[in-house]
Amino acid sequence: MKSAFEQIPECDTTFLFSDLVDHAVESLKPTELDEGTHDTLLVVALSGIAYLLELSSKDNAARGREEKQRDSLIAAIERHNEVSRSSTALHSRSKHR
Repeated sequence: MKSAFEQIPECDTTFLFSDLVDHAVESLKPTELDEGTHDTLLVVALSGIAYLLELSSKDNAARGREEKQRDSLIAAIERHNEVSRSSTALHSRSKHR
């Protein structure tokens, strides 16, 4: 199975990477349940994009930047999970009152 990036050259339609990012960010609409986690989810998304961009870099310093972005992505995911658990627990307690 080909990855999405491998299939891009085969597409008949051209698109800008910024359009893809805009669409992804636009789809991150907060709901009542994830209102408290919306900001952390956005940080995860942006960290993931930065990591993907560094993976595609080929200059001499790319490996160091890639490792730094990977660490930032992992930290953002962990922070989002913490906030999400707290938000879910808080929402659950308020329902039982």
